[in-house]
Amino acid sequence: MSKNKKLKKKGFDWKDTERFDKTASEVGGALGNLESQIHQLRVEIKADEQGVFDFDARLGFLKKERQMLQTRVKENEIWAKKFDDKIGPFEQKYVGLTDGISDIYDNAKHKHKLGIDVLKKEFNYHPLWKLNDGDFTSTPFLPE
Repeated sequence: MSKNKKLKKKGFDWKDTERFDKTASEVGGALGNLESQIHQLRVEIKADEQGVFDFDARLGFLKKERQMLQTRVKENEIWAKKFDDKIGPFEQKYVGLTDGISDIYDNAKHKHKLGIDVLKKEFNYHPLWKLNDGDFTSTPFLPE
C-alpha cells in the first residue's frame, strides 16, 4: 500500500499540510520580525544606558560646579562685608577730603587771578607773553 493511501486512510488531507505550511511560514515570519524588533530594542536600551551614564557624569560635574560656585558666593559675601566694614569709613573720608581739596583749589585759582591782576596793574605784565607791552588782545587760559 502506498504511503498516500495510508495517510488518506488515517484522515490525512494534503490541503491541511498546505495550510499548516502557510501558518508555520507566517509564524516563522512573525518570529523573525519579533527577533528583529527585540534586537533593535536591545540596541536602543544599550544606547539609553550609555545616555544615562553620560547624563549622570554631566550631572555630577554640574553638582560639583554648583557647590564650588556656592562656596565662592559665600566667600565673596564675607569679603564684601569685610570691605564695607573696613574700607567704608575711609571711603567716606575720601569723599570729604576731595570736597575739601576742591575748595582749596578754587581758593588757589582765585588768589592766582588776584596775583596776576596785581602784576598787570603794577608792572604792566602780559600773562601770555610775560612781556610788559599790552598790545596783545588774546584771552589767556584760566583754570576752571
